Amino acid sequence: MRSVVPRTDEMRLTEAILATALLSVGTPGCGTQNCVGPATSAFDVIISAQDGPICDAIVTADGNGQHYDLMVLTYRDVDGGLHCSYAKPSEAGAYQIAATRIGYRAATATVTIDSGECGQLGHRYIYLTLVRDDGADAGIRDGSE
Repeated sequence: MRSVVPRTDEMRLTEAILATALLSVGTPGCGTQNCVGPATSAFDVIISAQDGPICDAIVTADGNGQHYDLMVLTYRDVDGGLHCSYAKPSEAGAYQIAATRIGYRAATATVTIDSGECGQLGHRYIYLTLVRDDGADAGIRDGSE
């Protein structure tokens, strides 16, 4: 005899979320392409100095009449190495990006993100190098040397 488990509100909510996710992954209707779900960041900014990534910079973007404080996303690779990128805007447009960190000269870049057939963004990676204020790119120092 088969036992029937009554569906709870939590189970119904989980089913609704999964159904919505599946529908947003490949919804036809944008010309010849399948539209992809919600937009992610329009660009990621990778900041480094001579001896490695900088994951505690202040990174901003100005574009489309908006000011954005970019969010840092950090992760470690399989060898334990630290990596990070800064992301935020999810709209097409022209952006002026600025990165600052105490003890380093500010770095800037300009990027234009185009929108594709389904409103999909042409995602870009922006690489900025911060240089120590004294003119030598000494990387991150913690004062323990």
